[in-house]
Amino acid sequence: ALEGEKSGFSQFCAALAAKCGRKREKEDKDTQKQDVAADKGAKAVSGAPPPPAFDNMDGDVRERVEAFVNKDRNRKAPDTVCSMALFVCLAALYIWFLYTNLLIEHSSTVISSMKHAIDSPRVQLPDSEFDYVGFEDIRRLDELELWTRRALPDVLFESGLTYEVPTTNNITRNTDRVCINTYNCIVTACKQAAPNQNYQYQAECNEQGPRKLARITLRKAKMTDNFGTLADSPDDIEEDYRFTGGSDNGTARSQLFVPKRRSRDIIFPNSRSGSIEDTTSGTPITWAGETICSRRADGEGGYSKLGGIVCTLDANEANFRDQLETMFENYFLGQDAAALTIEYAAYNGNTNMLIYVKLMFTIMSTGLVHPVHEIAATNLFDLDELSIGNNYTTLAQQLIPGILYFFLVIYFLGVLVRDLQAEKYRKRVNEKKSGFQTTIEYFTLDIFNLLEICSIMISLISFGIFIYWLVEETLLASKLTASFEDMLDFVSDLKIVSKTYNRLSALNMLIIFVRPLKFVRDNPRMAKLNSTLFDARIDIFWFVIMLTITMLAYVLFAYVSFGPLVPQLAAFDSAFNYCFYYILGTFEIKPLIAADSLLAGPFFVSYLLLFYCVFTNIFFAIIDRNFVPADPPPFNVKRKLKPILSKICRCIEWDEDYLMEDDPNTRKEKGPKTRRGRVHETALKIQEIKQNAGENVMTSRPKKSKLLSDVCEVDERMGDVLHWSREEAKAFVDKYNGLLAKKQDPKKAKVEEVFIKQEVMAKVTEELNEAKLEMDDAERHKRYAILVHEEMARRDQETLAKYILLLEHKIQQKMVMKKALLMDVHHLRGESDRMRFTRDELKKHEGTEMAAVEDRRGRG
Repeated sequence: ALEGEKSGFSQFCAALAAKCGRKREKEDKDTQKQDVAADKGAKAVSGAPPPPAFDNMDGDVRERVEAFVNKDRNRKAPDTVCSMALFVCLAALYIWFLYTNLLIEHSSTVISSMKHAIDSPRVQLPDSEFDYVGFEDIRRLDELELWTRRALPDVLFESGLTYEVPTTNNITRNTDRVCINTYNCIVTACKQAAPNQNYQYQAECNEQGPRKLARITLRKAKMTDNFGTLADSPDDIEEDYRFTGGSDNGTARSQLFVPKRRSRDIIFPNSRSGSIEDTTSGTPITWAGETICSRRADGEGGYSKLGGIVCTLDANEANFRDQLETMFENYFLGQDAAALTIEYAAYNGNTNMLIYVKLMFTIMSTGLVHPVHEIAATNLFDLDELSIGNNYTTLAQQLIPGILYFFLVIYFLGVLVRDLQAEKYRKRVNEKKSGFQTTIEYFTLDIFNLLEICSIMISLISFGIFIYWLVEETLLASKLTASFEDMLDFVSDLKIVSKTYNRLSALNMLIIFVRPLKFVRDNPRMAKLNSTLFDARIDIFWFVIMLTITMLAYVLFAYVSFGPLVPQLAAFDSAFNYCFYYILGTFEIKPLIAADSLLAGPFFVSYLLLFYCVFTNIFFAIIDRNFVPADPPPFNVKRKLKPILSKICRCIEWDEDYLMEDDPNTRKEKGPKTRRGRVHETALKIQEIKQNAGENVMTSRPKKSKLLSDVCEVDERMGDVLHWSREEAKAFVDKYNGLLAKKQDPKKAKVEEVFIKQEVMAKVTEELNEAKLEMDDAERHKRYAILVHEEMARRDQETLAKYILLLEHKIQQKMVMKKALLMDVHHLRGESDRMRFTRDELKKHEGTEMAAVEDRRGRG
C-alpha cells in the first residue's frame, strides 16, 4: 500500500510538472543545447586566435559585446501562468488551513473572557475604606497575600455559573461543577492516578477525596547573614569581605541594619536560578490530615517541573478557601519568597478549546511584586472520537487544505531542485564553476530563492509539529485519569506545542506573501523600484549603522538618567522600546521632567529633532539620490493574454505590437529635477529679481545719474548699504506705482479727489505715523544710550579720581617713610663716624667735603 501511495504521489507530481512546466522545460533544454554547442565549438577551435575584429576592441566595448553575445546563456526562464496559479492556490490553502485550525477569533474571545475574570475581583485593603487592589494593582507582598486569599477564590468560584452535573453512564455526580464566565469550565483531576476510573467528570476520586483544581508553586530565595558582600551568589559570602564601614565588635555594620538578606538577582518563575535559590527549606503543610503542600526538587514537579514548594488545592469552594487560609497561617509567603505561580486549566465546549492559565508573581529583591498572567487557548481536533456525529466532515474540512498544501510544497521543492540542477549545469558549462559555489550563489544572489527555500523548510518543520500536536492530543483522555499535576503538565506542554506552531505559521505567512514579488520583478516599474533599493543598499546599510549607534547612545542616556524613576526605562530592553516608540510618535515629557528636570529638556528636544528632522531627511535624500527615473513601455494586453488565449482564439494577431523604437539621435528629455537643481534655479531667479529691482520705474526723462561704483570704490560695508537701499527704494516705488495704476482706472478718474483723499492720503498718513513712531523710538533709544553712556563715563571718572587720590595718599605715606628712613641712615652714619674718628679728624673731613662741594658749585 505504501509503494502504491508513493507511485500515486509520483504520478501526481509528474502530471503537475508536465502540465505546468512544459514550456519551461523546453526553454531549459534549448538553452542546454545551445550551451553544449557553444562548448563543443569552443573545444573544436581551441588554440585558435580570436577573431581580429573582436580582439582589437577596447575593454569596455569588448565587455558589452560579450554580454550581448552571452545574454541568452544566463537567461532564466520566466515563471509560467500555471506556476503562478499553483502558488496562489498554495497561499489560499494555507490561509484556509490556518483559519479553520487556529481559530484566532474564537481564541481571542476565550482569552478575553478569562482575562476579565482575573482582573475583575478587587479586594479592599485592611487599613482603608476606599482603597481596593486588583490583579494588576499588586505591588507589595502583603497585597499579593491578600489577593490570593480573598480574590483568587472569587476568580475561580464566583466569576461564572455553578451548575449540577447530570447523571449518565450509571455514575452519580452530586457535586456542582464550576465554570468561569458560564462556559469556561475548570478541568479537574484526582491527586493520584486512577487507571481504572472513567476519565469523564466525577465529584470524588474514590478514597482520594475531592478532585484537584489548581496548583500553586512557590520558589524561595536563599537567605543568609548580611555581611555586606555584594556577590551575586550567597555561597561566595565570607566574613572578612565587608563594606568599608568595617565591623562593630565582630558584627558587620551592614548586619546591624538588616540581619538577613537575599541575592540581588531575580528568580523568575520560568527559569532556573542555581545557587541563589533555596531548595531545601519548607515543611509540608497539611489540611484535614492531607498533605496539600510539599517540597519538590528540580525535575520532580511544580511549574515547568522546576521544583519548589508545590500545593494542590481542592475543587470544592469551601475546601479551597480553608486550604488557602491554612497555607498562609503557616507563613506560606515570607520574606524569602521569590516567585509564585498559580496554574489551572479550563475547557470551553462551545469552541472546543482547552485553556491553560498561569498567574505569575515575581518578587524583586527591592520588594516590588510584578504580576503577569498568561492565558493560552488550544483548539482540539477530537481524533479519539471520530465515530461521534459528523466529526468526520468537520475533521476533513480542517485537514484536507493542509494535506493539499503539503503536496504543493513538495511540488515547489521539486521545481526548486530542478532549477538548481539546471543552474549548476549552466554555470559549469559557461563559467566552469563548481556545484557548491553555484549553490551558494543561487541562494545568495537571488533573495527570492532564499525566501522560497526558507518557506519550504518552515512548512515541513511546522507540518511535523502539527502531526506531533495531533498525536499528543490523542493522549488527552488518558491524561485526565492520571494525577492532577501530570494532567496540568500535559496541558502546559500542549500549549507550548501550539504556541510554537503559531509562531512558525506567522513567519511562514509573512514569507509566502513576499514571494509573489518574484513574479512581477520583470515588470519595468517593479524593476525600477528594485534597482533603486539595490543601488542604495550601501548607503542604507551605513545609514542603519549610524541610526543604531545614535539610538543606543540615547537609550543608554535615558537608561542611566531616568531609569531609577521611570519604570519603562528601568531595564535596557524596555528602555529601547521606550525610545523606539518616541520615533513612532508616542512620547510624553512629564515623566522625564519628574525624574530629572535638568536633563529632560535636552534629551527630549535633541532626540526628537535628530530622529524626526535629521535622520528622516537623510533617508529621503538617499532614496532620492539613487532613484532611477525611467519610462517603462506601455502595457500590451495582447502580449499578456497570449499564453492563455492564443490556442483558443487563433484569428487574433497576438504578437501585434505598435511600439516604435526611439531614435538614438534624438535629444533625451530631462527627468524630474533634483533638489540641487531646483535650489540652483530658484537662486538664479532671486538674483535676477535683485538685479532688475530698479529698472521698472516709469519715467520719460533720460537717466543722468551715475552708479555709486562709477565714482567710488565699493567695499563690503558699502555693498551692504547698496543692497539695503535697493530694497527700500524698490518697495517705495512699487507702492506708489500701484497707487498710480489704481488712479488711472476710469472709475477712479471720475472721483480723483475722493481717491486721493481716502486711499492715497490715508496711506501717506499711515506711513507718516509709522515714521514718527520709529523716530520717537529711535530718539528714546538715543536718549537712553546717552544717559547710560554719560552715567557710565561719570562713574568711570569717579572711580579714576578715587584711584588717583588713593595713590597720592599711598605716595605721601611712602615719602614720609622714606624721609624717616633717611634720617635714621644719617644718624647711623654720624654715630659710625664718631666711633671711627676723633673730633679733629671729623672737622678736617668736614672741611674737605665743604671744599669739594664749593669746587663742584664753582665748576657748575
